[in-house]
Amino acid sequence: MEEETRGLAELKKELENRIAELEKELELLRGCLKVVDEALAKSSFKPAIELITQPTATAQQARATTPTPPKVGYEEEQEVQIRSKYGELLATMYVGKKHVRIVPAQDKKFSVKTPPFASFFLDRVLNEMRRKDEKSAERGEKYPEEVLKYDIKTVDGDAIAEIFIDNVLDENRIREIKSAVRWTFERMYEKTSGKRAY
Repeated sequence: MEEETRGLAELKKELENRIAELEKELELLRGCLKVVDEALAKSSFKPAIELITQPTATAQQARATTPTPPKVGYEEEQEVQIRSKYGELLATMYVGKKHVRIVPAQDKKFSVKTPPFASFFLDRVLNEMRRKDEKSAERGEKYPEEVLKYDIKTVDGDAIAEIFIDNVLDENRIREIKSAVRWTFERMYEKTSGKRAY
């Protein structure tokens, strides 16, 4: 009887820990959903070209202090600045015909080890997109070479230098990636700097 009680107590503890983990994950997903909703509200009924943020005086000033990485080897790209809801520059996204490149701001250092980069952005966003593409390819709805793939370039060990995402073939994915990067980098910035992204 005592052994059974001990087993039930251990099971109860495991269940409570699992519930806490799921609640934390749900909170992250709700935060990302809010960012996506905000992005959709701003871009509704706009043509694709208008999804690309047009340079403003502020953006031009930011570029004056933040050199744009060379685009050697890439076709013409559209530049999108990714800012927090407080206006803090987090990264710049370069949108090509079939690819997206994300380069963190010069004054930001984001590690691939900092949550929720791997658990959310890679697994829940990019890997999920890739899984959907692989299923579409299996059904013959798209060519295998059109399946999304990505590469994370790092410097100084684990600092993100560039996120290259290939086979981004529709506007919805561009919007989703932009929103996910913004939300992810905001959380990472808060964790590493100890302050909100503003």
